Amino acid sequence: MSEERPPDIRAIDDPSRQTYRYVRAAIIGSVLLLFVSVTIQIIADGGAILSSISAYYYGPVRGVFVGVLVATGLALVAVKGRPGVEEISLNLAGMLAPVVAFVPTPLPAVDGSCRVGAQRCIAAEFLPGVENNMAALILIGAPLLVLAWWTAIRIIDFNRSVRLSLSGATAVWIGFAIWFFFGPRGAFLEAAHYVAAGLMFTLIVVVVGYNALRTDHALTVGETSVPCRHIYRVIGVLMALSLVSALVFHWVTRAALDRPFPLLFVLEAILLLLFMAFWIVQTWEFWNAGLPAEAKGQ
Repeated sequence: MSEERPPDIRAIDDPSRQTYRYVRAAIIGSVLLLFVSVTIQIIADGGAILSSISAYYYGPVRGVFVGVLVATGLALVAVKGRPGVEEISLNLAGMLAPVVAFVPTPLPAVDGSCRVGAQRCIAAEFLPGVENNMAALILIGAPLLVLAWWTAIRIIDFNRSVRLSLSGATAVWIGFAIWFFFGPRGAFLEAAHYVAAGLMFTLIVVVVGYNALRTDHALTVGETSVPCRHIYRVIGVLMALSLVSALVFHWVTRAALDRPFPLLFVLEAILLLLFMAFWIVQTWEFWNAGLPAEAKGQ
């Protein structure tokens, strides 16, 4: 009698788990795509670096910049986290990512190009695209939210976490819809990018911190085992230190440098790299298990 062999992991790896892996891997690939595109442009510009990653919207990187943020936003919404803080933060960060993409960072005013009193604004040739894209995003958001509420009430467990997540998403949609359609358009165009980006990065930091407190898994490489929460804590601390260091650096050097230092670019790059490091570790953590046990209702 032949010896019984263990089952092939590929034969028992269900499609839903594979889909979960692909969605998570897509976020890693998207962030790498943005970094490569920006790096190519920096080389093409002779090593010159713009004031922020968002500023690359105004050049050849625009297609990649917008595509990456939209794809990442959809993936963050699609990925199911632990009920409560993690799930809500992922959903809201995913909703905000397209706003960061569609409303570019304003540029410094040149020769009266901005409205009176405004020091920065979006160049006039980009305004039709911004207004079209934001209107489309807000309008399509309404039926999607209705579908999400209907699905939650009729099909899945309509628990407190789900209610909070949908309520938060609805509040964000209503807030941006009112601000865009009924608020001062100039104020929206000048501030929406910063508001959306600031909230998105804050929510990402919250997700990292939450995992640093909640996860019980460990990563094993050879004979070495490292608790995931320790890695997440290091990443969270580095994120916090990056923010504090950027503020201190700006305060100390704001009048001492001969030319502007691309501080925001450096800060955004560091935060994105740390987020990618967190996402890679968490993807590795749940590679075989799929969703966290709490997300499965276990």
